[in-house]
Amino acid sequence: MNHAINMTQALRVYALVIDKGTKAQDSQQANTQQLNTESDDNSYCYEEMLAWSDYDGYTAYLKYNQVTLTLLFHGKYLLDYPSDAKLAAFIQKLNKLANEVK
Repeated sequence: MNHAINMTQALRVYALVIDKGTKAQDSQQANTQQLNTESDDNSYCYEEMLAWSDYDGYTAYLKYNQVTLTLLFHGKYLLDYPSDAKLAAFIQKLNKLANEVK
């Protein structure tokens, strides 16, 4: 499977989730996702997509359907996913949300 992620698109989705989402602690949708203790305080959830950043804001994260996209400095990224099917669902959700910000 092609794992190419459009960083501009991913960053726009990140901004969308932060802007339109609700704090993950307050969101019923976030309960379906597994949050780690580091992201609980600054996570936002929008249409089941979670977004958060590390303490200095240089690394941003998107999570949906057990797939985590880590957006790193200098346009690099990491994908953590349990199966190609889950990754395909993540990319489909990413594209759907990206269409909201065009």
